[in-house]
This record gives sequence, C-alpha cells and structure tokens, in this order.
Amino acid sequence: CRAQPAVKLDLACGNRCAAGYDGIDLYPLPAVRYLCDLTLRPWKFQPLEGEPFEPSDSSVEALRSSHFVEHVTDLVGFVNECHRVLVPGGELLVICPYQYSVGAWQDPTHVRAINESTFNYFSAEWRQEHDVDYYLGCTADFGVRSVRPTNIAARFMGQSQEVIAEAIGSQVNVVHELTAVLVKR
Repeated sequence: CRAQPAVKLDLACGNRCAAGYDGIDLYPLPAVRYLCDLTLRPWKFQPLEGEPFEPSDSSVEALRSSHFVEHVTDLVGFVNECHRVLVPGGELLVICPYQYSVGAWQDPTHVRAINESTFNYFSAEWRQEHDVDYYLGCTADFGVRSVRPTNIAARFMGQSQEVIAEAIGSQVNVVHELTAVLVKR
C-alpha cells in the first residue's frame, strides 16, 4: 500500500504559491494549479489541466491563506469550509494585515480589519465561554496555536517585546501583519 501524498493548498495564492502547496485562485495566474471561487461552498477546484478536484471532508492536511481573509465578506463561512476540508490536527495558516496598519484599509477591496482576538471566535470552547455561539453560525472548532505580530516596522527592530507591545497599543504602523496558526480539533 502506498500512502496518499499530503494535500496542502495555498488559498488565493495570486502570483506566488508557497513551496510544497498547490495554488488556488479565482484567476489563471502562473502559480495557480486550481481555479476556484473561494466564496462559494462547497469548494470545487477546476484544474488548469486534468480532472476537477472537490475536497471532501477531512481531506486536506494544511491550508495557507496570505492576504485573503481581509477580502472575504463571509469570513465565518470561509473558516467553516476550511475546517470542513482539513483533517483533524490539520493546520490553517493565516497571514493578514494588522488592524492598526495602514495596509488594513488602503486596499479598497478590503472589507474587514483583523486583530489578535478575531481568531478566538473560531474555537467552540471560546465561543461557549463567551456566550457568542448563538449568532455566529460558526461550526468550526480550531485550537489557536499562535497569533503573533509579524512584519514589524523597521524603527522597532531590536526593541524589547514590552516596548513593541506598548507601541502596538498606542501607534499605527508598528506591526503590518498578523500570522495565525489554527489547528482543527
């Protein structure tokens, strides 16, 4: 018996697909292997060559989404679909503009700003503890492995975490991105 190769998908990869991932996008760009409108569910991938691929429940090892979630009008539906296709223990890596970065709102197609707390809503335990299960429509249950500021402004390089943390709370453009790793329970 031969093991199936791991399915790792770079969602809305644009012109650059992460190494080891298959690129998914709405547009047939050079880095794209499958075309898909990620706002429609369930996802159906049309390969640029060959047969269509419809990810089944628990069929994907890892998902990567870099600078896409801020464009998604139905973020809960998108995360629910990510959860559906991931295997238990599968990872969802999200890289997005930080809420206090000019980059969060400079693009006219951005529909939301994201902060460290946004990802908590995708944990069933957290939603229950905070009594917010009733209005979200969220079926996903992710453990939040990490959420950290990334792409820190050059003027703060070499500064202590305390100095950076204080600046994040009082200034814009200290941090340009957040990187979150969520794990399917």
